[in-house]
Amino acid sequence: MSDPLEELLEEREAEDLGEGPRDDIAAAIEEMVDHPEFPCLGARSVFRRDAATLVVLDDLADTSPGGSPATLGATLAQYAHEVDADGDLVSFVACFRGPVPDEERDFEALLWGALQHLHDYDDAPWADGVAADPENPHFAFSVAGTAFFVVGLHPNASRVARRAPLPTLVFNLHEQFERLRADGRFDRMRD
Repeated sequence: MSDPLEELLEEREAEDLGEGPRDDIAAAIEEMVDHPEFPCLGARSVFRRDAATLVVLDDLADTSPGGSPATLGATLAQYAHEVDADGDLVSFVACFRGPVPDEERDFEALLWGALQHLHDYDDAPWADGVAADPENPHFAFSVAGTAFFVVGLHPNASRVARRAPLPTLVFNLHEQFERLRADGRFDRMRD
């Protein structure tokens, strides 16, 4: 018997949401996170409290001027300046209509390509207190001088916990995770 969450994700993937309206994509993401078997308690809390900022963009791979990563950079920088880093958990969720990668390594290439593009066009210095080197254990991605813990999800991820109906990047404030660690709540929030 297959996992009910996995079945839900397969149904949503079969709907070809990439061609659908933004509201259908947002509803599918909310349905996924709200599913009782969705393992990330932090995401569930954020969505339950309506504390997720969700944007739908076209092409994760389009690094041309004005492409989706450029739009993401501007929107994420505005979010970084406006969000209350000291408040409750919040997340910035970017869903992309495509391309939908067949393999993990293809998604990883898209993810790192988009992050590199964001970095290349970010005029702000790297966020204080975190490393810029992804090999460093203190790495966090930085946009507009704000450190983020980035989670990538896509339909063909090997782990159900990392699947989503479309390629999705979740930007969580690194500072939030540091507070959770200090409070001893981080391990309970992880999947």
